[in-house]
Order: sequence, then C-alpha cells, then structure tokens
Amino acid sequence: MTGMCLKDWLQTHLFDPLEITDVSWDKHGDVNTGAWGLLIAPRDLTKLGLLYLHKGVYNGIRILTEEWVTEHHTPTFPQTCRDVPDGAATMDIKFGRTVRGAIVLMEHLASIVWYFRKWIWLLQLLLKKRMEAEFSL
Repeated sequence: MTGMCLKDWLQTHLFDPLEITDVSWDKHGDVNTGAWGLLIAPRDLTKLGLLYLHKGVYNGIRILTEEWVTEHHTPTFPQTCRDVPDGAATMDIKFGRTVRGAIVLMEHLASIVWYFRKWIWLLQLLLKKRMEAEFSL
C-alpha cells in the first residue's frame, strides 16, 4: 500500500521520531518477516515502552494517537482469558500479563509472545549481572 517495506515505514514513522537509529529486521526475500527477527537495543526498546506509558507522546511529540494506545490497552477478552499462561498464543494484538507477572505483547502468533518474553528474560539477566558486578567490588 505504501510502496515501502515494513522496516523502512517504521523507521520513518516510528523509529526516527523515537530517535532509534540502529535497527535491523530479518527479511524473507524483499519482505521483512514481521513476526520475528527485529534486532533493537534494550535502551531503544524501552523507548517503545515510554511511548505507551505516555499515551503515544515521546519527548513532547505525538507519535501515536491516544485512541490507538487506549484501544490496544483495552481488554477484549473475558476476565478469565486475560491472564494467559507463559508462552500461550492469543487471537488479538494487545498487551497482556502472564501468570508470572511479565508484561508481553500478545499476538495471534506465539512467536511474538516468545520474542518479547526472551527480551524480558535477557534484560533481567543483564541487569542481574550488572548489579552483581557493581556490588562485588
């Protein structure tokens, strides 16, 4: 529809306004995979979290409409379905919380949940190692 690959469109409309410059994304032929293969620094990944936290605004610039952010934070599942087990796939694109309390982006493909769970795990591991190094001096 836009004539741009997914990564290029996101670079222009999302990553550039968030000051994210070092992003790569796997391709299958000329098409970005979409469901996996996004490589982004943890610091830049937190900018996406800040964007949601501030309802689509980053550094005083509106990047996402507040309605879009609200819609994607509004539960569409019955109460009994919102607390999903770790690794479970869902049929909607929303943020959710696993039974262990990790916040994940839920998608109809389990790979998205798996991907963000691995990022959360990696960030926790890096923070733990950094704290161990700082306190062992």
